[in-house]
Amino acid sequence: MFAYNGGKAPFTGVWWGMLIAPEEYRLFADLVKRVVLLDVLERVLERDCRTLANAPVKMGRPIGKMLEEARKRVAREALDARRKLRRIGGEIIEVKQLSDAREVKARFRGFLHSQRYVNEWLRSECEETFLRLLSNRNFCSISAAGPVEPSRRMEYNESK
Repeated sequence: MFAYNGGKAPFTGVWWGMLIAPEEYRLFADLVKRVVLLDVLERVLERDCRTLANAPVKMGRPIGKMLEEARKRVAREALDARRKLRRIGGEIIEVKQLSDAREVKARFRGFLHSQRYVNEWLRSECEETFLRLLSNRNFCSISAAGPVEPSRRMEYNESK
C-alpha cells in the first residue's frame, strides 16, 4: 500500500503496510468469489431445469431431478459461504451484471472493495464446479435399492 504525503520527505518511524492482514483479506476475497460463482451456477441450473421441462427429451424427468438436486446443493453451499463471509466481518453490497463481466462491491471491516469477474471465467468455473459436484459419489444414487444387477436386466436378442 502506498501513501502520498504531498511531496514532502518520507515519513520516518511509520510502517505503511496493509490495514488488514493478508490472510484475512485472502479469505474474504475467496468467499466473495465463491458466493458470486455459486449464485451464477444456481441461476444457470434453475434456468436449465425450466428449459428441460419444456424440451422433448426422453430422460427429461430423471435429468431434471438430478439438476434440481444439484441446484439445491449449490444453494446450500452458497448460503454457507455467505454465513462464513458475515462471520469474518464481510458483506456483499451490490452485484451488477455488465456486458462482459459481473461487478461486485463488498465491504470488509469498514473498507469498500470492488472486483470484476469476466463472464467467460465465470462460465468456466461454473462448469468445473458442476462437474465436481456430479463426480461426488454421494451426490447422485441410481435408486434407493441401488443399481440393477446384471442378472435382472432385460436381455436383448441381437441375432435377428
